Amino acid sequence: MLESLFKILLAREQATLFIGGLILVLLGGVFVADHIYMRLRGKRFNGRLIGVREKTPDSGRGNTIYYPVVEYMDDYGENVQAETDVGSSGLANKIPGKRVNLLIQPGKPHEARIMGITRLVFGAIFVSIGLLLAGIALTQYNINVWSYIIGVVILIALGLWGLYKLSGKQSQSTDVGVTDTGYEKRLKENRALPLLGPDETLQRLKDINIRARKWSLIMGLVSLAVIGTGQYLAQDLYSFLLSGKQTEGTIIGFKRTFYTADNRNVFYPEVEYVTPDGQTVHFQGKVGTNISVHKSGEKVSVIYQPQNPHKAMINFGIWNWITPLAIIFIGFVFFIMALTTGIRPIINRT
Repeated sequence: MLESLFKILLAREQATLFIGGLILVLLGGVFVADHIYMRLRGKRFNGRLIGVREKTPDSGRGNTIYYPVVEYMDDYGENVQAETDVGSSGLANKIPGKRVNLLIQPGKPHEARIMGITRLVFGAIFVSIGLLLAGIALTQYNINVWSYIIGVVILIALGLWGLYKLSGKQSQSTDVGVTDTGYEKRLKENRALPLLGPDETLQRLKDINIRARKWSLIMGLVSLAVIGTGQYLAQDLYSFLLSGKQTEGTIIGFKRTFYTADNRNVFYPEVEYVTPDGQTVHFQGKVGTNISVHKSGEKVSVIYQPQNPHKAMINFGIWNWITPLAIIFIGFVFFIMALTTGIRPIINRT
């Protein structure tokens, strides 16, 4: 019974990883295809920013999104105002008067895209992560009948959810004129948003930077604490490896722990090894995963402390350092963010 439950849980995680990976690959492919399509179809014009559209979340939660509004001279020498289709929560690169390179699709003169590689980068990231997840699902799990059953169930559930969302959108579209195309509908929606001019945009940016500067000190202190934690873990690991001995151990089972906070199972390997004096020692691996990386009966490298054989760990080689180095890296990222955020108001006031 427990073995069947274990197989079902693993199959669910395998199917979720594989389907999630495919979804990310498809999403990334859409971003990449859209970038290539615009480069091939769009005509290039030089323009300038004249303001930003402000879109606030309906729920009152989340960040305000700003969409640049641009102006360019078309092939007939006329100035055309166009709405952009990509927005973000930042204002630093949306100052009115800034010159930009635009892509305009044929037949859509009032919709523009500022040239860049943002969608291409996001697409490549999504595809890479998706392939990694799908690869883990195929290589780290044993494919069995439950893998197919649960996979089909998840696909059906996703399909029903998609149909529900689609029907909701169709019912909401009845208040839009039947003659409106998608292009015209997007223009109406964008032009209904408040337009911030140069003075208001600059004032809004200064207010944002002042608030950000207040938080930069706290962020800097947190980043230093994170870096210190990573350094402590790295030093502790270095001391353990320096004084430890290496031997061979065997995976004899797994301890499953269910975490209600994120609704997932984590498996910790149970390891057995024999010391040079013939003592048999059991210990639980410190690294748990939501996938079965190891198999029962598998031989693994073990590092232990001779004076305390129960103080041991599975030797992952260079991957032993992944946790402390990742923590230090995150700390440095937060420190750089705090530093750049702290000096940004000074730069923008000049």
